[in-house]
Amino acid sequence: MTFTLDESRGSATDTVGGASHSTTTTDTVHRSGRGARIVLAVLALAMAVAAVTATVDARRSNHDHVASESALTAHGETYSVAVEPPLPGRRPAGPFDPGASVANYDASVAATVADSALVFSEAGGPPNRLWADLPAGYELRALSTSGTKAALVHYDVDAAGRVVGSDILIAERPPAWPVDPATVNIHHLDGLVEPEAFATDGRSLFVIDHQAGSEPGTYRVRPLDLETGQLEEMLGPDKQPLIEDMNGAGRRQVWGLGDGRLYTLYIRQTDHVHASGRPGTDGFVHILDLDEEWAFCLDLPPSFGKGDLATTALAVGSRTVAVLDLSAGEGGQLAYASTVDRAVTEVIDLPLSFRQTMKAMLVAAGEQPGRPPGWQPTVHLAMHGTSLAVGVGEALVWFDGATLEPLVDDLDQAYDERVELDGPLYGLTTLTGSGVLAWTIGGEGPEQLTPPRTTP
Repeated sequence: MTFTLDESRGSATDTVGGASHSTTTTDTVHRSGRGARIVLAVLALAMAVAAVTATVDARRSNHDHVASESALTAHGETYSVAVEPPLPGRRPAGPFDPGASVANYDASVAATVADSALVFSEAGGPPNRLWADLPAGYELRALSTSGTKAALVHYDVDAAGRVVGSDILIAERPPAWPVDPATVNIHHLDGLVEPEAFATDGRSLFVIDHQAGSEPGTYRVRPLDLETGQLEEMLGPDKQPLIEDMNGAGRRQVWGLGDGRLYTLYIRQTDHVHASGRPGTDGFVHILDLDEEWAFCLDLPPSFGKGDLATTALAVGSRTVAVLDLSAGEGGQLAYASTVDRAVTEVIDLPLSFRQTMKAMLVAAGEQPGRPPGWQPTVHLAMHGTSLAVGVGEALVWFDGATLEPLVDDLDQAYDERVELDGPLYGLTTLTGSGVLAWTIGGEGPEQLTPPRTTP
């Protein structure tokens, strides 16, 4: 569904691992007929939204925002490609469909592909007043911090169904509308390369490069220099080269709270060894600092990351990362880690009241009518101060972040005191201000929620 909300905000050649990356093509798109184009853009967006809504609803019914995945093949290996960027950390100020639109972190700018045009909406301005024409077949993946650049991708597939090339398109809004033209630059790269996020200064785009791994099935996060078109090697927090192969199934992403970082949860990693030489674990959180442009793999405890992505959730607070894994340990565990020290600080076994409440939520979500065969309820997590919000299906329950007991008067009846949502939960966002945002399918917009009482 489309959420229409009021503003309420508190190439050169580069060969790596045998992969040759080709040159960059620059297309300059000039525009004329401002009034007619604005009308056409608005009409096109309206028509596209109707079509996109049906597609998004069908896609969500299968995954419910567990990193909607499509299978691509490169080097004979099949990879899962997550196509949904993280939800913004604030309430959007204009039209925003989380299944089809991408927003920058503070949601001041959103972009949508409509009828082969990239349409931008800005807070405080008329909707859909800026756009760039696109070639057909490109998927929108990322928007820069300032909202002036968007990254899209198109994959070249051979007769055997293998990805042999990735065309990454960078559309940049003109600095002066309507005098200056919009520019569209296409970087043609060999193999499977996924756009992930822009560096804060907009000069680089971080990508997941499946070509660079030394072993089949591995990948590396690398910066793509948008001026030269060259893929470069990643740096670690110490600014030393981080030539590190990773692997893992699926991913769930959240923005940090104003720290300029993107946190990505990976599970079911196998035979991974860090650049430092220490062995990896089945689950880890990849920290990508978009301000200082470094990356770090925060290993989760050995009991984490062996289960399903639908029952493993990630949340980030001002100084804390929380990972909930219902498959960890004997009956599920929650791990806390420091965003400063980048290390796990505490692991808590889920108490009986937590497990009973989660079981009731999962059963109720699984019994909701209209779900196709194979649909799996998905757990979502967010933080507010010392409280945790856990949501599944159309229900959300608040828990004490220290004890993990439900914030209710009767622990045995916690599910009966749940928060009923407007629709099936699509995602939770930790707000930089007060509370959390619950994004639902079919609702009028994300609900802003706060815990029923303050935890000790």
